[in-house]
This record gives sequence, C-alpha cells and structure tokens, in this order.
Amino acid sequence: MAHGGAERRKTLAIAAMIEHRSEVDAAAAAGVSRRTLTRWLGDPNFRARLEQASQEVLDRAMAMIGAGTARALQTLLELMEDLTTPAGVRQRAAASWLGHFRLVRLGANGGIDRCIVEVPAESPDIAT
Repeated sequence: MAHGGAERRKTLAIAAMIEHRSEVDAAAAAGVSRRTLTRWLGDPNFRARLEQASQEVLDRAMAMIGAGTARALQTLLELMEDLTTPAGVRQRAAASWLGHFRLVRLGANGGIDRCIVEVPAESPDIAT
C-alpha cells in the first residue's frame, strides 16, 4: 500500500511541476520536500512521465489555439474592413493579422524557435 502512496505523490508532483514555476513551489504543492522532488527528477522513469505529461498539456493548448485561430482571424478581418470601426482599432487589428502571418510563415520555414526568441523580454506575458 505504501508503494501506491508513493506513486500518487509522484503523480501529484508531476502535475505540480507543470503548474508551478519553481521546484520549491511544486514540491510544496505536491506535499513533498524539495529534496524528494529533486531525487525523483533524477529518476529516468519519473522524468519520462513528466515529459509526457508536459507534452500532453502542450498538445492540448496547441489544439485549443488552433481551434480559435480561424475565428480570431475572421474577427480581425471584420475589424479591418469595417470603416465604422475606429482607425486605431483597425490599425491594431491589421498589426495583429500581420503578426499572425509572420508566425505562420516562420513556422512553415522551420523558424518558429527563432520567432519565439524574438519576443521582447519586457513583454508582460513572458514568464521569467
């Protein structure tokens, strides 16, 4: 029964690692010491489970982004074409449209990693 408890704690730790920014916060959220979490991170099986769980979260997020992209682009197009929309809003819509096109083009050319690196560090959406 103790083994099942350890597996449950490892599963909680994996979820906490995905959710929290630091090992300290993840360990606290999982109810284990940082030393225990560090030891688990050295275990190839635990590391593989963590990487698989992280990939699944990323895949779900990308699917959600993909599902909303067409609607978002349609909204931007409508804003750009509606002459009753204030000019500043139309300009920002056009800039967003061009930014999306740039991401798609870089991704198609294998340069998406370069594009992600080019995001300004002072952006409030960037976790550091």
